[in-house]
Amino acid sequence: GVLGTAMAPGIGVESVEAAVEAAGAAQPQKARREFWSRWITLAAGMCAMLCSGPIFTFGAIHTDTKRLLGATELQVQLIGVAGDVGLWLKIVPGVVFDFSGARGATMAIGALLAAFGYAGFYASLSGGWAPELAALFWFIAGIGSGFLYTAALFPTVKNFAPHERGFVTGVLACMFGASAAIFSSLFGGCLGGSIFAGKCVDGALGGSVTMYIVVLAIVVPIVGFLAAAGTRQVGDQLAVPGVGDRVGLRFALLFGGCVSFIVVVFGMKLLAAFADRSISTWGNYVWMCLLMLIAAVPAGAGPAQIIEAPPVQGAAAPVSAAKQRLASAVELVRQMRFWSLFFAFGITVGADLMTLNILSSIVKSRDMEKQMGSLLVVVQMGADTLARISSGTAVWKGYIPLTKLLLVAPALTVVAQIMLALGSDILLYFACALLGLSDGIMWMATPLFVGQTYGLHNVGVNFGLTVLAAAVFQSLFSLGLEPLVYAKHLEAGADVCYGNKCFADTHWVVSALSVCACFAAFHVHMTRRQASQPQTKGDATECAATSNAVSVAAGGSAP
Repeated sequence: GVLGTAMAPGIGVESVEAAVEAAGAAQPQKARREFWSRWITLAAGMCAMLCSGPIFTFGAIHTDTKRLLGATELQVQLIGVAGDVGLWLKIVPGVVFDFSGARGATMAIGALLAAFGYAGFYASLSGGWAPELAALFWFIAGIGSGFLYTAALFPTVKNFAPHERGFVTGVLACMFGASAAIFSSLFGGCLGGSIFAGKCVDGALGGSVTMYIVVLAIVVPIVGFLAAAGTRQVGDQLAVPGVGDRVGLRFALLFGGCVSFIVVVFGMKLLAAFADRSISTWGNYVWMCLLMLIAAVPAGAGPAQIIEAPPVQGAAAPVSAAKQRLASAVELVRQMRFWSLFFAFGITVGADLMTLNILSSIVKSRDMEKQMGSLLVVVQMGADTLARISSGTAVWKGYIPLTKLLLVAPALTVVAQIMLALGSDILLYFACALLGLSDGIMWMATPLFVGQTYGLHNVGVNFGLTVLAAAVFQSLFSLGLEPLVYAKHLEAGADVCYGNKCFADTHWVVSALSVCACFAAFHVHMTRRQASQPQTKGDATECAATSNAVSVAAGGSAP
């Protein structure tokens, strides 16, 4: 009862600590131990998230990849989808995470896989290897990114109280969304060089796809291993936040920092495209300096205190971990609510990412400047990033129910796909922004919903099963629908399609399917609304377990 009150929304860390102290006055010192500051793990998770999203920059390198490999539209789509599908197969890192945790295996495996995948993709581009082999390496890099994502998200979320997890999820999702924006900006920039006749001269990357992939092959694994070293997870014990935790202040500073970062990256890209191209020679240094502020996230926060409860007497023999997770997965897929979430998430994210991967082709078909492809990626991912932190904050503050956000996301996709189908160049920018908002909201809301509804004990597997939907619909849209429509409108003997007709039918079909996703999300909303208990099963179970831990720690007995 004490913990149920102390962990209620709006109650500060000091109240939690006071409640635990009151309940555990008779607790011997040996039952307490210091634990890694949860803010260090949050900072490590933010860094890992930043390195798990470069797969989404394929829209910016789509055309150059096609040229270097001599690939057809279907083959280059296969490469883009392979990376996305690898990232969506979070069921694999989910199983590893549930069994072994983040630091021991998940992050290390992710860093190694990403390094191998990016290195192989570089070799494919440089050597002109078969597009199918390049797709395999991009797929491996995507799987590695999925490992980094899973290992960054769930250990950090588990270290925070249930009412704080919406904001924490939003911050981590924001970093994941920012990843594509900053790496795309880095790819299109001209660090240390100069602009001559609109082109980069002697710049660090300057639009070179091969050098860009080399940077990924070096930076991603290094950051992944460093983040693994900084990651700790509380587990099932009760953790009292350390001295200097100050959740409210840190959350406010994190929100301001994330929004400022988004504005800087997005704004400089726009200025470089439309006002002064020379900004690309120094602009990336600004956001690099801002990223260094992540190191200040844990400043002044002391280690948490762990209260370890003795084993409950008379408890039944535990079920094996494998059997427990299998039973949880079977129970999950039997629920209609899961399948509604599956279709809503899959169609929405599949449509958003299918469009992101073909932005450079859309730009070329409309005879727009080449750099517009990179700019549109930043527009979409900038909006995506802003939506993640904003929606997470809105849920944390109680401004909007979580399931209503799940309704908003597919509705935005419907509007965006209609705008794209109409073929206006001006509407193209608005459509990309709406797709970014849709994707960002869905990626913040879905893992939070899965954790709240089904609990965090098997969250890796449960979330992995849900995210499989993105792999299914991304493949259907990008490997089936889009290449079919594109090939239908190619002129005889031509390799490139020009005009709005190249993609219009694709957007109309996807918009109709997104309407179906809206109905699926509405079903999820109604089933959540009709739940008889005001608290979710996952949070109720966690609060009950926490209350028992305090009771036992204070000398009482667990029920």
